[in-house]
Amino acid sequence: MKKNMRGKKIIFLLFLVLIISISIYVIHCFDLVKYIVPIYKLEDRNKEVLSAKKKYRDENIVGWIRVQGTNIDYPIIMKSESMHASFANNLEYSWVNIKPKEESNYLMVLGHNIRNVSSQPVIGDSKMRQFEQLMSYIYYDFNEDNKYIQYTFNGKNYLYQIFAITLADSSTLDYDVNSYSKEKLKKYIKTAKEESYFDYDVEVSEEDRIISLVTCTRFQGYQYRDFKIDAKMIESKNGYNYDVSKKDNYNEIEGILKGVDDLYA
Repeated sequence: MKKNMRGKKIIFLLFLVLIISISIYVIHCFDLVKYIVPIYKLEDRNKEVLSAKKKYRDENIVGWIRVQGTNIDYPIIMKSESMHASFANNLEYSWVNIKPKEESNYLMVLGHNIRNVSSQPVIGDSKMRQFEQLMSYIYYDFNEDNKYIQYTFNGKNYLYQIFAITLADSSTLDYDVNSYSKEKLKKYIKTAKEESYFDYDVEVSEEDRIISLVTCTRFQGYQYRDFKIDAKMIESKNGYNYDVSKKDNYNEIEGILKGVDDLYA
C-alpha cells in the first residue's frame, strides 16, 4: 500500500514538473515571437511623392516621411521662398533645409508642433498635423511598440530604426547639414546615445546613415527645446522588435509627466 502511494506521488511530481516545463517553454516561445514577427513593414510611397508634386506643382518636394504609430505620413519639401506659398492651405508636410543627396550620411527632417507642446503630450489626436504626434515618443510605453521610421527618396523606400530620443538645445543642432565626416558623425552618435532618455538595443557607428526628426516643444515649460528622434538605416523591408529600457535621466521626464515638479509647470 505504501509503495503504491509512493509511486503515485512520484508520478504526480513528474507530471507537475512536466506541466511546469511545458508552461515555461510556451511562455518562452511567446516571448520570442515578438522578436521574429515584424512590427513594421515598409510601404511604398513613391506614388504619393509624384501625386504631391503634381497637386502642388512644386519641384521642391524631395521625398516622403512616415513614422510608426503616428499620423506622420507626409511629403518632405525643400525649404525655399515658394515653400509657404505652395503649402499655405495645407498643413501636412515636413521639410529639410538642405536638399538631400543619395550619398548623404545624415539628414535632418523638421516639422511644426503647434498644439502638442505642453508637459502632458497627447497621443493619437487625428486633428494634429505635421510633427505634433512626434511627441508620443516621450512616453516609454509608446517606445516599446513603435521603433521605426520610413524615408522615401529618389524612387526608393528606406527603413530606419530608432536609437535615441532627446530634448536638445536648438543652438547645438546643425539644421543646414546633410553630410558629416566620419569623425563628426561618430561624435554625433556618441552624444545622441549618451543624452537619450532611452537605451535601445541598437548598434550604431559612423559607417551608418542617420536620420533625425526634429520639432519644437515647451515640454519643460521654461524654454523652447527641440524634441529629436535619431534613427539609423537598416537593410530590410521589415522592422522587428528590439529591447528598449529607461535610463536614469528619464526620471526627470517621468516627474514632469506626473506633474510633480513645479519647476516645469
